[in-house]
Amino acid sequence: MKINLIPMLFNRSTDMDSIYSLFDRMPSSNENIIHSNYRINEDNGKYDIEVDLPGVSDKDIDISIDNNMLTIKAERKKEVKDDEDKAIEKSIAKYERSFTISDKIDVENINAILKDGILMLSLSINEKEKTVRKIEVNKIANKE
Repeated sequence: MKINLIPMLFNRSTDMDSIYSLFDRMPSSNENIIHSNYRINEDNGKYDIEVDLPGVSDKDIDISIDNNMLTIKAERKKEVKDDEDKAIEKSIAKYERSFTISDKIDVENINAILKDGILMLSLSINEKEKTVRKIEVNKIANKE
């Protein structure tokens, strides 16, 4: 929605209530996207993922795995009041990033730690070898 305020602001017959009502109708968003850096390191079958999430509490982080997709969601909430509690500013910033992981990752033993605004995930390869089964093809005898 695009509103041209210039004619209204410079029109002497426009009252202030009209201008304020225009600002009330303007689209706004108190949700911001957190653009965080991440790093992935691999060492001997162990993967470490670090995601910068400054100002995010561990209670506001959700990590899930669905169909080999590791998803990290986080939300940073901030509320600022003035000295006399007359004005309150609230802001919410959201973060979401997904990583495709191998089916060899041991999803039952993924560790997550939040320290100094950095989320650290440790993923390791499942040590259990998948059993390989050989299937023999049987020959059907021809009836003569």
